[in-house]
Amino acid sequence: MVGGPNRRIACIGKAIPLFRKQLSLGDRTDLGSYLDKPIQRMTSYSLLLQELMGECSTENTQERRNLRAAMEMVQFQLQHGNDLLAMDAIRECD
Repeated sequence: MVGGPNRRIACIGKAIPLFRKQLSLGDRTDLGSYLDKPIQRMTSYSLLLQELMGECSTENTQERRNLRAAMEMVQFQLQHGNDLLAMDAIRECD
């Protein structure tokens, strides 16, 4: 593990105030749930951009180019995330 156990302890120590604040607010959500939400939004963004492309007039080529560029970026990020998950799964098979 990079940094070893001392680094892990230091990270945990920095997270304790966050956990205390969560408990004081009655928030029992784990960190993984917070990290899932942005990933789920990326899929929503992709669908939204596809819908916008369908509504965009064929006359407005600059708007279509911008939407297509945004769609490509979102789709690339989604594919990259899936690739990272696949690589992580492969490593766990050792």
